[in-house]
Amino acid sequence: MKNNKFKIYQRVWDLTQEDDKELKEIGLEKGIYKYIGRASINTYLSNRESCWKYKYKYKKLPKKVQAFMEKLEKLYIIKGIEEEERYRLMFKNCNVIDYAQDEEELNLKENIYITRLDEVSKFKDGLIVEEPIISLNSKGSLVRIKEYEGIIVTSIETSKVS
Repeated sequence: MKNNKFKIYQRVWDLTQEDDKELKEIGLEKGIYKYIGRASINTYLSNRESCWKYKYKYKKLPKKVQAFMEKLEKLYIIKGIEEEERYRLMFKNCNVIDYAQDEEELNLKENIYITRLDEVSKFKDGLIVEEPIISLNSKGSLVRIKEYEGIIVTSIETSKVS
């Protein structure tokens, strides 16, 4: 049996059923927002949720995530959701999606999961998808988009695995 030391988790906020007008008012779009994170195997997800709540309050989350969370809270306030329920919806949404044995495997797997999100989110304007997925990770993706003579080319960087 593998001796996993880390877990990779995902946070999901589904805004596909929200009113377009309310979303536009606060600067969000209809879609499924996702964030990929990491934690020690000994860290309870409830601790990650409390940590995020603290970081949000003191504006210490990554800029892209902080901006999203502030807009999300405004949406919930517009909808008349009480503070306790708002925070439950905002922060209690962690799910473990994978495990890693060491830092190298953790970095690789985290990048792969972020790349999967980024790959889908990059194509949402060009493809018809049921629910757009919007990645809140600002780094870690292996997806690279380049334009050559008006043609958009997507490539995925691969790293050597030892």
